[in-house]
Amino acid sequence: MNRISLIEKHINPHHPTSPPSKQQSNISLSCPSLPLQQPPKMTTMQALQLTRPDPSLPPTLTLTTLPKPDLLPGHILITVHASAIHPSDLLNSTGSFPQTTYPRIPGRDFSGVVTAPASHPLYNKPVFGTSGNTQAFTASGAHAQYILVPEGGVVEKPDSLSWVQAATLGVPFSTAALILKRAGLVEGSGESVFVLGANGAVGSAVVQLAQARGAKVFQGTRNDKGDVNTASDPELAKLDELTGGKGVDIVIDTVGQPGLTGAAS
Repeated sequence: MNRISLIEKHINPHHPTSPPSKQQSNISLSCPSLPLQQPPKMTTMQALQLTRPDPSLPPTLTLTTLPKPDLLPGHILITVHASAIHPSDLLNSTGSFPQTTYPRIPGRDFSGVVTAPASHPLYNKPVFGTSGNTQAFTASGAHAQYILVPEGGVVEKPDSLSWVQAATLGVPFSTAALILKRAGLVEGSGESVFVLGANGAVGSAVVQLAQARGAKVFQGTRNDKGDVNTASDPELAKLDELTGGKGVDIVIDTVGQPGLTGAAS
């Protein structure tokens, strides 16, 4: 994301080009002070925008100049430093979500700095956030220089995360948390969990959250980097071997392969 900075140069027309002579040492020059000019406030921003004048055709994505969002009660304005492009963002750009209204700025996950209001506890601090079912669909998203979000829509970014890292966490980890809640994983229970697509964005998030809650996690990937290679072992014989024929308590499919889910069950 390109950012615009305004650099104000102050030029002193009375700066001497050579040291004053001895005869001039008692001479003082004075000139009226000039008021400092404040840089103009930005009223516009660059953003990606989806338009769809003809519902029978896919949306068109363009880089354009739009008005900077006005601050609303209960909201905060974020200067965006990074914004992710998730699979759902790609699908949104093709018109795959019927709830999306146009014109629309896409972009679900973001990181940046709280720009306004100055009274907010996180003012001028680094934050990151994600969307629910409105941002990027029926409300403007984060593929822009600024985004307006509800006050509770961000958390402070830790120093251990870069802008880009923070901007990629929201959708995968919130999805993973919802999946584990629906699966009924009990923290500290030591339940066994088999994750299909464990090396994907959502899958890796499921693995981390499940392990943090004390689960015994088995990773299914389409290579030898996981516990079970689902490409070469579609019957999941390795999983049966790893569990001593007992199977697992929970199967989480993040790739949408019913055959593998059935085999794991």
